[in-house]
Amino acid sequence: MKNFKIFKFSFIFLFVFFIFLFFLFQSNNFQNSIVKLGIKNLVLPSSIFPEYDALSALVCGSKSPLAHPTRAETCILIKAGDKYFIFDVGDKSVSNLMNWRIPLDKLEYVFISHLHIDHYSDIEDLHMWSWVGMNRGSKLKVYGPDGIKEVLGKIEDASQIDYRYRNEHHGDNFAPLDIAGFDAKIIQEFNVPIYDKDQIKISAFPVNHHPIDPSLGFKIEYKNRSIVISGDTIYSENVLKASKNVDVLFHEAMSKEILNMLYEALPIDSLGRVGIKDIQNYHTEAIDAARLAKKANVQHLILYHLLPAPRNYILENIFVRGLKEEFKNFTLSNDGTIVFLPTNSKEIIIREIK
Repeated sequence: MKNFKIFKFSFIFLFVFFIFLFFLFQSNNFQNSIVKLGIKNLVLPSSIFPEYDALSALVCGSKSPLAHPTRAETCILIKAGDKYFIFDVGDKSVSNLMNWRIPLDKLEYVFISHLHIDHYSDIEDLHMWSWVGMNRGSKLKVYGPDGIKEVLGKIEDASQIDYRYRNEHHGDNFAPLDIAGFDAKIIQEFNVPIYDKDQIKISAFPVNHHPIDPSLGFKIEYKNRSIVISGDTIYSENVLKASKNVDVLFHEAMSKEILNMLYEALPIDSLGRVGIKDIQNYHTEAIDAARLAKKANVQHLILYHLLPAPRNYILENIFVRGLKEEFKNFTLSNDGTIVFLPTNSKEIIIREIK
């Protein structure tokens, strides 16, 4: 009887409590308070990077051009000390950066690896969100291969009406026309620093993504830590040389096994079959990226530009089959995979932003 009374009291209490919550959430004042709290958190500076001195890398886009419901196309944000750099800026990547509250107006440079559109399709969004109402202070600085000035010039020409409308609406302080557009520079020297400042060195090297020529990889060094980004390539001796003893190698990766399943699923007369076969001759299989990382004595391998990006646990397992036998220290990236390399140690910290 005593237990029944306790149960009855508990049931009545919970019932009344949930009724109270139901009506509380219908209150305009309560709803406004919740939203104001959420908005306040949205406008606070990003807290995803550590306060200690580090070389950090954030995957702002992990997929290749093949469709995926949630991932963005290729993009890696580098933070060296207090300086920010972006390497490629594919579709939806800027939305990720904004959701993570990255201060886009503080970008030092954007680096474009090659002129396939999935590597620069969000460049105009990046331009706008680092220009309008921001404190960028100059045109958006972009390094890229031969052809980058032509491409960005066309984008800038197509955006002139937008620039003018925003300036007319918001004024010179909010949307200054003198810094609208791009300051593009062609990368003409390889394996020498194209950026060398504040103990940060960034160099480019050619990779093999034929017929795309040039297609570039990048090496970033900050104090005693180092990162290499392969760009799009088949297995490349230049990536191997640049990656010798680095802390982290970001290497593009494909799964021929999954691609061949996709090929078989398509109708025999489908042009999609032609594309699936063609893309396999200028990308690197995940297991070959692992072998390269082992040979180069890389400390950790992160696979990105995933072709195709896995949609579930089973596909993830297929994508990395055999890798552990070749190289144990690897991560299959997601949008939001982040790496911290503290400058006062050899530690490699890898987390996921949700």
